[in-house]
Amino acid sequence: MTSGGSRQQLRILVEQHAAVEALCAIAAATADVKVVVVALEAVENLLAVYEELKHEQDLVVNTLVTRLRATVAFDQLESLIHHANPDVYHAIITIRENYFDVVDEVKS
Repeated sequence: MTSGGSRQQLRILVEQHAAVEALCAIAAATADVKVVVVALEAVENLLAVYEELKHEQDLVVNTLVTRLRATVAFDQLESLIHHANPDVYHAIITIRENYFDVVDEVKS
């Protein structure tokens, strides 16, 4: 879904269909690790599109990051930091460090 669409198509998914919020909810609610990882990859792809737009439009912030921080989707992403699966843990750490300016200590 998020790796083959045009930027315009992805923006429509985000802005008109709340796709990123749905992906965060799926990632936080499912026990299937493959589904969680795919959902997180999709979230990261969408964040990357908005990061490109930030630079192209000389914006100060990534508007999708701002949007997520204002919703339960951010909390859903944050809840995954405690996931037992290392693939999920590393995916969420990458998202947090690259888009949310959050640096974490090594998982203990």
